Amino acid sequence: RKEIIFANEYIYQIYIEPFFLINLIFLYSIWNITAAVLSCSVTQKRLLCVSLLGAFIICLFLFLQVPMWYRILAGAIVALLISIRLLFPKIKGYGKVILTVCVIAVVLGGGIGLLQKWNWMREASLIKIAALSLLFSIGSRIVIKKVFQKRQRLLYPVTLIDEDMEIHILALLD
Repeated sequence: RKEIIFANEYIYQIYIEPFFLINLIFLYSIWNITAAVLSCSVTQKRLLCVSLLGAFIICLFLFLQVPMWYRILAGAIVALLISIRLLFPKIKGYGKVILTVCVIAVVLGGGIGLLQKWNWMREASLIKIAALSLLFSIGSRIVIKKVFQKRQRLLYPVTLIDEDMEIHILALLD
């Protein structure tokens, strides 16, 4: 349990176990969807390990003696950078990965926020909401993989020959 105190007044308590679990599930969900969108072959074991590491780093930053918003932001940034390096070591430009992660995090967070506005979800605990995001990420990964597999079946290698020049390309079946 971590007590957050501001100007010698008691504000609130954070219990580390649910905070860690929620971060673990949300990080796993975000990385799971990101791997599917970027068509990376990342194992579930590796996704889980990186999510555990990220959740641990965010929880570790919670205990620093700096403003709360800075702790959470710095922990999230460090977890993001380490995770990208461990999950996508072969990708040369990490800008694409960071942009994808940010878009997925905003969409997932916005979707959860929208669900909480409905009457049946107003009283839902964060653990239930985290479990819902986990189910959403697994379903999204399956759908995204199927879409990319269909798209791959429409691409064929083609060789264009013009006198003494050959060009090898992928062409979309029309």
